[in-house]
Formats: sequence, structure tokens, C-alpha cells
Amino acid sequence: MAIAAMGLIGGSVTGCTSNGSQSTGGRSCLLGTWDLDFVASAEANSTADTTTGNHTIIFDDDTVIVQVDVSSSVKTVVEGVEATVDQSIKGSAEQRYSVHGSELNYGEVVWTKGSGTTTVAKGGETTTDEQDFTPTPDTTVEMGCESDKLILTNTPESDVTAGIATVEQIFTRR
Repeated sequence: MAIAAMGLIGGSVTGCTSNGSQSTGGRSCLLGTWDLDFVASAEANSTADTTTGNHTIIFDDDTVIVQVDVSSSVKTVVEGVEATVDQSIKGSAEQRYSVHGSELNYGEVVWTKGSGTTTVAKGGETTTDEQDFTPTPDTTVEMGCESDKLILTNTPESDVTAGIATVEQIFTRR
């Protein structure tokens, strides 16, 4: 079973504004290196999220590299039941992407390496899965890019955290 790249990489483009040498909108707004702001992301999602480590994404003209070495614990409500999702991921990958109007689409995975563990405790039951770290091709997420801030918003559909309505990740430009 692969770790879905839920929010790790994916998106659509809205609200790109000028940032000195950065252009407004489209692919040029994405170019560069971005680090996940764990605190701002947890606040945006109103979750009791405890995440430590590093999560970096690097966009060039047609590929994005994601580098992740994180441990997280999220307390949430899934299907009306309180749940805790603990995840440990260490991996990296390169994936092609394209921008179409207001959408950032992730395509073919060029290479990937790494693994992770996800443990879900819900309703007195605990399940643990160990997975390869693999981004999901053909993924689209909402994205906003302004100044030195990149926001990726994803609504999971098929991974273990699908009960969490929307996940917003806030990155800062390096």
C-alpha cells in the first residue's frame, strides 16, 4: 500500500501576486523552494496537530520534488467519532506537473523513494499500515500563491484521512 500524497504535492492556481522578481500568476509563481509551516497549517485546519520535521517542495519548469521527513499526530473527528491519526514519513519523489487555468495538476511520477507508517485510533480500534512513499499521479488541488506564501488545499478522497473534510498546507518561500 502506498502513502497517498495527500497535500504533499498537488493543486490549482489562484491569487498569485507580485514578489519582486516573481511574476504574477501561473507557473512562474510556483518556481522555487518552499518549506511547510507546520504551525500555520495546523491553525488553518483548526486541528490539534503536532508535526515535527521537514517538508520541502521544489518547483522547476515542469517537475516538482518533494522531500519529507516528518512525524505528525492529528486529533480530529471522522464519521462523527473522535480519532487520532499518527503518521511518520521519510521519503522524496519527483513528479511532473502542469498548470491549466486555475488548476495545478500532478502527473507522472518520475522517481520515488522512502516509506512511512500510519496509525489510526478511532472508536476504540487501532489500525497501523506501513507503506511505500509514493505520490499519487493525476491529482489536482487548489493552490494560492502570494508573495512568499504558497497554500495548497486538498480534499482527500481515498486515503486513510478521507474523513477530514479539507486539508490546507501553508508553505513559505525559502
